[in-house]
Amino acid sequence: MTVRENILYSGRVLLGGQLSDSKIQEYVDSLISSLGIQNIRDQLVGDLLKQRGRGISGGEYKRVSIALALTAAPRVLVLDEPTSGLDATAAHSLMKLLHSISRQGIMVICVIHQPRIEIFHLLDDVLVLNAGTQVYLGQAAKAQSFFEQLGHEFPIASNPADVILDVLSNHPNAQNWKEGSLQVFPRDNSPSGTEKADEITTLFKAIKKRRASWPRQLWLAFCRSIVQQSRQTTGLALEIVSSAVIGLMIGLAAFESRGHFFQGIYHTPFDVLSSAVDYRLIAEQGLLCCLAIACAAGPPGVKIFGEEKLTFHRESQSGHSHSAYFLGKNIAVCFRMLVSSLHFTAFYLVLAAPMIPFRSQLGLGILYSYCIYGLGFIVSAVTRREDGPMLCMLLGLIVSALSGCAPRLSTVREWHMGWFWYCWPATWFSEAFYQENTAPVAYLYKVQSAFTFSGYKSDRTGMDMGYVYPRYPVWIL
Repeated sequence: MTVRENILYSGRVLLGGQLSDSKIQEYVDSLISSLGIQNIRDQLVGDLLKQRGRGISGGEYKRVSIALALTAAPRVLVLDEPTSGLDATAAHSLMKLLHSISRQGIMVICVIHQPRIEIFHLLDDVLVLNAGTQVYLGQAAKAQSFFEQLGHEFPIASNPADVILDVLSNHPNAQNWKEGSLQVFPRDNSPSGTEKADEITTLFKAIKKRRASWPRQLWLAFCRSIVQQSRQTTGLALEIVSSAVIGLMIGLAAFESRGHFFQGIYHTPFDVLSSAVDYRLIAEQGLLCCLAIACAAGPPGVKIFGEEKLTFHRESQSGHSHSAYFLGKNIAVCFRMLVSSLHFTAFYLVLAAPMIPFRSQLGLGILYSYCIYGLGFIVSAVTRREDGPMLCMLLGLIVSALSGCAPRLSTVREWHMGWFWYCWPATWFSEAFYQENTAPVAYLYKVQSAFTFSGYKSDRTGMDMGYVYPRYPVWIL
């Protein structure tokens, strides 16, 4: 997303309950101008741009982060080491910006280490800590005289911050500081606990009222995800190609069968003409389809959420809805799942020519892809970004192996473990796949014998596809 799109998204979520979209856009544009980032407002932020061009600098990135925080029009802005990783000029420029923000009625609190003298003179008040204990709390302009009264010398034209840090390094233990050396603000006018609780409750109510409604946040998260995916054309193309190639390879492997995946016993009186039965081949084809979809959909599922996990945590702490974000992401990836499943289904059906109808095969592919994407979301949430794709593929293969093909589901039921196999979507996929491939030949063969042998239940494709699949990803998320 571009700099302006990121800031505008945050503004629409955090202020959408009170301001119209035109007012929010006007506010965001003025914010961008006042922060001095109008020259990068249309540049992309993140890894996508780093792969193609220069990207934005560290100082610009910090200004964008400040803009994201200011979109909520906060009363207090807290920054943890805002100057870290910046050169002296960029650090001074950033602190001048924060100083100007503080003059607009916003309290700015910074954790800062070793500020240059120009930055130190920008500070209004300073809290000095030593080993976690307060040493000085007061005006920055009076900090030097305070330490001089304690017997410490400040060379002429020296940076007070550097001298204070040297003093603290020579006294690493908090016990070395006398209690009388502490300077604090008087607390006579501080509110009571009850008053504080009332103020906090009032503040949270005001924040919640300003925030956009849940349906509006859902729509914003969906639109943002669509824009992000439209700019990641290489990844989308690779996902489609991989689905097509996998469908091609499995189709070629079953090409010689000419679609004859089932051989059973004829109905009476022609049962005496029956040849050797083959009840396993359809189940094996179902297993292969599950493994193929897991390989094609697992890594993209991790990437969808894993690349912006840190962004999600930052936004959720700012008041963005968790459920709206996840549901918006889920809905947005449906199109790419549809396109990928369509390519896999087309190549597989043309070459393997199974009995299953096209719509059933496509529906099963989309629903199983949806389950694997849900698994990818879970993996990306609990693992590091670089480990996610491999772990998701491994888990996808394990889940797909629990399809009831080998060992057969009838054998599993003898172990009293059938419930465990039905906890995983591959079993439901394979059961529906088995039913749809045997239904066209039910007029000729005694297909119920095949279901007894395999362990699958017949005539419940609607339950397999319409009941379990939509609930499985919701439950797992």
